[in-house]
Amino acid sequence: MKKLFTHYENCALCEHNCFVNRKTDEGFCKASEKMFVASEMVHVSEEVLINPTYAIFISGCNARCNFCYNSETAFNPQKGVEVSPKLLAKQIDFRLLQNPEVKTVSFLGGDPIPHLPKILETISFVKTKTSFVFNSNFFLTQKVLKKILPFFDIFLVDYKFGNDFCAEKIAQLPNYTQVLQQNLLVFQKQKLLEKLLVRHLLMPKHFDCCFVPIVDWFAKNLDKVNFSLLLQFAGSQKLSEKDKFLALTYAESKKLKLVF
Repeated sequence: MKKLFTHYENCALCEHNCFVNRKTDEGFCKASEKMFVASEMVHVSEEVLINPTYAIFISGCNARCNFCYNSETAFNPQKGVEVSPKLLAKQIDFRLLQNPEVKTVSFLGGDPIPHLPKILETISFVKTKTSFVFNSNFFLTQKVLKKILPFFDIFLVDYKFGNDFCAEKIAQLPNYTQVLQQNLLVFQKQKLLEKLLVRHLLMPKHFDCCFVPIVDWFAKNLDKVNFSLLLQFAGSQKLSEKDKFLALTYAESKKLKLVF
């Protein structure tokens, strides 16, 4: 954990590899060494594997998706209330005591990657027994991923794009396909596939370029992984019922392990 804290002075937590001193300068995500929580709530609309969860929405993100429904928080890492790991851990204990039915605690955003050092410290201070979920776009370095594997019980991967062109054009994420696939294969190599839950948000007009390549890759490489298909795209365009039917039919035809 101590080594992760050095990233605040020379940040390479994610694959943007800005190498900036976040105490004085800004990298791509514009996050400093301070962690801000935009909101927190008990969430009951997640996948059955993590539901209900105590969701902690951390401000800031290392992607710039042009359809982001939460851009005010994701693109402003100082939105909300600044919290220390000890204070956030006390809040988690308090919420879990209030809500004994809660199964997991989820760190999401924005994206939690820019604040991984303080999130891990927070986890170390939590006294209540629970399961921790890392809900992320997974555009982090493999070196960092391997360090955080013991700290989380579920890694919820938001796998959005099936090719590099869409990823860079829509979200400013270069070399996306290689980064995501190499990180996902770490779980196979480490025999930790039971920790993995993958989401894909079906986007209008991205069936052939994004959805199909992602499904095909999982069918070939990680067909036993829990795969969640989201059909509630919140951008200006909407999915048709035909889009949804075709996606579900295609995923089922590839025998993916669909979870809801």
